[in-house]
Amino acid sequence: MNKKILKVLKMVIISIIIISLILSVIVSLDHHHLETCHEEHCVLCTIIHIAQNIVNWIYVVYTCVWTSFLIYFCLARMHTERVAVVKESLIFQKVQLNE
Repeated sequence: MNKKILKVLKMVIISIIIISLILSVIVSLDHHHLETCHEEHCVLCTIIHIAQNIVNWIYVVYTCVWTSFLIYFCLARMHTERVAVVKESLIFQKVQLNE
């Protein structure tokens, strides 16, 4: 089951990266269209604005994921779990008596 989850997760990450690249290309190719367009309801301007918003949100998500990963990594390094073993079994007591 873990392999299926990993495959789905890989596909989602790859598709997000591909979508962000495509949207970035749309924004970069037609960046000057926003400055020169004088139409009121231009479809291309709307697509560029939507693509810019999605790319900005993707940057926000990337930043949040990296920040949370770094915080988790730092906190995981700080906490060390110490297990105290109780040495009161009959075998341990017998070994102690024999010594």
